[in-house]
Amino acid sequence: MLGMRIFLIFIFFYVTDVFAQYEPTSDEEKTVETFSVRNDGTYTLTSQHLISIESNQSVSELSSLRISFNSEYEDLKIVSAFTIRNNGTRLKVKRSAINFIESSLKEDAFQKAHVKSIEINFPDVQVGSRLCFTYRLKTKFAPLPNNFELSHFYSPHLKNGEYVTNINIAPEMSLNVMMFGVKGGLIAQDKRGSHYQFTFRQDGALPFESGELNLEDFAPYLAVSTFKNSRELARFYQSHSSIALSPNLELINFVENLTFGISDKINSAQLIYDWVRSNVRYQPASMFAQLTKARDVNKIFQNGYGDSLDHQLLLEAMLRLKGIESFAALINDGRVFNLHHLNIAEIQNHFINYIPTLDMYLDSTAKYTPFGSLPFSELGKSTLLLNLDVLGKTPDLSADENDIALEGDIQFKENAVVFIKNHYVMKGAVASFYRKILGEPISALKPLFSGSDNVNVVKISLFNMDDVEKPPIY
Repeated sequence: MLGMRIFLIFIFFYVTDVFAQYEPTSDEEKTVETFSVRNDGTYTLTSQHLISIESNQSVSELSSLRISFNSEYEDLKIVSAFTIRNNGTRLKVKRSAINFIESSLKEDAFQKAHVKSIEINFPDVQVGSRLCFTYRLKTKFAPLPNNFELSHFYSPHLKNGEYVTNINIAPEMSLNVMMFGVKGGLIAQDKRGSHYQFTFRQDGALPFESGELNLEDFAPYLAVSTFKNSRELARFYQSHSSIALSPNLELINFVENLTFGISDKINSAQLIYDWVRSNVRYQPASMFAQLTKARDVNKIFQNGYGDSLDHQLLLEAMLRLKGIESFAALINDGRVFNLHHLNIAEIQNHFINYIPTLDMYLDSTAKYTPFGSLPFSELGKSTLLLNLDVLGKTPDLSADENDIALEGDIQFKENAVVFIKNHYVMKGAVASFYRKILGEPISALKPLFSGSDNVNVVKISLFNMDDVEKPPIY
């Protein structure tokens, strides 16, 4: 939920023979953060950090440190910042060395328009130096009205001397705690509320592994929330979303014309889904933005664009006009698979549709995915089925239904140059994945197929790119 993130860039020495030789280039020596949470869900965070510099590489990487925040509902202030030299003396960061930075993020620009940064430029940073800084963040209003949540996933690739999280919560609120590899809990209660303290320590660090899962699926974590479980979170979504699902005459007539002469519900559902995925442009948005924006399916239809909740609601309304009931399912739009035990909005961040009579999931934000299928990244994942108030799971990735067939010929010439001509035929979620990639201009695709400087891609031919019911060929 926290819109603020500290982006610390660490460069690691990677030693492949034994893990014991792996050493990160810097150490989070101590972090102490304190949340003071009010009963309306707003809070003040005071965060103190002490980082030790242990290599020349981290000198250049951490001399300038950025702290990001969401300017739409957060205010951020640097309280203090200084470098502790090797001889123990302190060198304060000048006010002129603390700069406000506009976001340079390009991907998902719609949802990240309000992400800003404050950059701290530390003086005289050397190996053995320690960087010390404190900032204070205040929320202007609660991202989740009358509720609070926080999640930390501790990377095994970083040292954490001591990471302390203090939470002081209003007496009207209760906190549900989920943690793994973390010590602590409720330490006191008084008229001001409940007081929690949690501590995480990690003296060593492990190297990155090729293809490793996201931290959320395996790392030590602390997750706290005023929601008792995922079902309570789902009910919150439904009660706090201002939604108008009643279609007007324009939308009713459109659906009737779209499905004219089609009596079969499955065929009608396919026609509606194909229209929405092809004609309603997807604009990603944060869960906070999706929960606080008023919805009207008629405006979504007229605008021709929207976030995942817009897509889900429009598809639900159009299907209902043909007597097909569907409702929202929450899923992680990323690489997190096991979210059923964490009732955290930041993780369950994407809306899709579920049709119970067909036991079928649909995601109309996936422009290149045919009816009855899901994108590669959404297969085999836990879901939260809102109207059924239960947990579900999307179909697993099947080798029988997802493959790439390769046909090719090799010609040997007198000068020993090998000319290779390949045809790839794909099906299933793999086909959807490559359709999305191959939607780029041909000039941008050539480097993807050139394995080395010795390979020259002369021509790329694409077939069946627009018809998702046929296997794409390139």
